[in-house]
Amino acid sequence: MAGSGVQDVLEAEYAQWLEEQERIIDELGRALRAESQTLSEDDDTLSQAVHRAVQHYHDFTKTAASAQRQRNFVAWPAVSAVERVFMWMGSLQRPSTAFQLLYALMGHQIQAELEALLELGTANDVRPASLASLSALQLSQLNDLQTSTIKEEDRIERETAKCQQRLTDQPFNFSGEFTRAPALRSADEGGSSSSMTQEKSVLVQKIAALQELHMQADALRQSAFDKLLELLHTSYQKGQFLLASSKLQVALRRLGRSNVPPFPRGL
Repeated sequence: MAGSGVQDVLEAEYAQWLEEQERIIDELGRALRAESQTLSEDDDTLSQAVHRAVQHYHDFTKTAASAQRQRNFVAWPAVSAVERVFMWMGSLQRPSTAFQLLYALMGHQIQAELEALLELGTANDVRPASLASLSALQLSQLNDLQTSTIKEEDRIERETAKCQQRLTDQPFNFSGEFTRAPALRSADEGGSSSSMTQEKSVLVQKIAALQELHMQADALRQSAFDKLLELLHTSYQKGQFLLASSKLQVALRRLGRSNVPPFPRGL
């Protein structure tokens, strides 16, 4: 098959990307721990770890986008059912998931620092600025970015639904006996070949429209990721977010490869 090579490349890249996530997690974790024990912020070691983590994310999105351009849609047979459930528009999680993750991290960090403050009786000025210390301006900018991202998600989903619902809005030759598959009919059967060509052209146009929406979804996913990171001012804050994001992806992978317990009865 012409597209099998593209699919094989993407599957190999995805498997390698997830393996690299393990290294990213270890590197970011060590760099964050070292940073929290020093007086300085934006240490070179942490900055480099953050840079590699960002590049690692970009490498995969570029591979997926390249595969989409070479073939209308790429199947993901190596992806587990658990991972597939949380995918959005055929790839990683929906863009707005990044904001939900960030807010969850902020809440956890605020609670941890508050408990430390109550235990020590004084603030620790040595600790680098974490996600708990985002300014009012940063929070406002994050809210605006999240709102615009969700609106764009909704638009893409509405357009995708329209394409799917309009699958049969063009006249198809569904009349007659279905004793043979249309592809096996002879070109001499009174215009059936012309009809099939027209029907194929209509379907190709619909597939092209869906492919364009998938590419828009990939662009939104990467744009939201990059803009969110820009709003985090220190390498320590960026590292905290990237570490959690990497752990989430690996956790889904591990869960998908394990025996997931069945759903309770009645759900």
